[in-house]
Amino acid sequence: MILPAVNKKIEKLYLDGALCQRAISIEMAPLGDRLEIVAWQCNMAGMKTTDLKLPTVLRFLLDGQGVVLEAELMENFKGSQGLPCSQPYLNRILKSRLVGMSFAADDTVLRHETILHCRHLFELTAAAITFYRYCRSNLDQKNTLSDLTRAYPTDAGIQIKDDYHINDTSLTLEQQLLFSPSELSLQATGEICYVKHMTLNTTIHSQSEAPVSICNEISDVSGNTNIVMSMMKLFSYPWQALGRKLGVRRNYYFTNLVPSSVYGVLVQAIALMIFPDNYNYFQHALAGLQRSQDRPLCVGMALNQAELREFYPEFREEDLFG
Repeated sequence: MILPAVNKKIEKLYLDGALCQRAISIEMAPLGDRLEIVAWQCNMAGMKTTDLKLPTVLRFLLDGQGVVLEAELMENFKGSQGLPCSQPYLNRILKSRLVGMSFAADDTVLRHETILHCRHLFELTAAAITFYRYCRSNLDQKNTLSDLTRAYPTDAGIQIKDDYHINDTSLTLEQQLLFSPSELSLQATGEICYVKHMTLNTTIHSQSEAPVSICNEISDVSGNTNIVMSMMKLFSYPWQALGRKLGVRRNYYFTNLVPSSVYGVLVQAIALMIFPDNYNYFQHALAGLQRSQDRPLCVGMALNQAELREFYPEFREEDLFG
């Protein structure tokens, strides 16, 4: 199944000079005595001859108590790793994990980021669950959000611009990441292993309030684990600031500004900045995000049949060919 209206929105996305971008959108509306949620994400990266576009579209149908009656991954799904990112397999996993689950009360997905065997499915499902809870008092009407995050190269590093719209509220966040590529070191696995210095300047613009500015930095950090932890802390400040604007204190995922999501955009942008138009290295950087301690964090990063059997025993050979 493909949703034509969503497909048209995805087709219209373009990079506009950005190194890479991520769009996320959720539409939630009553359907008789039930609630339909359509959540989609599209990741894009600029290559020499084309713009890489990777969409993920989910549809959920909930009963009046928030229990999932239907869950579906649309057929236009494209994962970053090609055939191993199997739509039939991930659709089967989505249904088996979510049908019968309560969006209102069950935190299983929020507590276990790898439960759906795909980072994109987790990000969208977590966004849908927390957006459902955020709109809990207004489920009798349509609720929408969209978030477009673009990373641009600058002389001093990378600018990340985020245009966020939720129902009648619009916000723009500008994040200036100041660093020199020569002060970064990357491992053979694609992971960042050293940062000499990086400053994050964030400005939040809203419709009715004065801009809010935040400045934080990290220095002389070694080892990928330490770097990831430092980056999560660095990116938590704008995420928390957006939450305060929305009246949410914690545990909300309906934005690209979730620290792990922004870090993913940053790593992709750095890879494209240092190795422009090099799709092989871009894939290499994604591998650095999607493997941990020699194990795949998503099904697409399994290196061989042995890893598929060990970590994803529900995967079938026919899943590779749809």
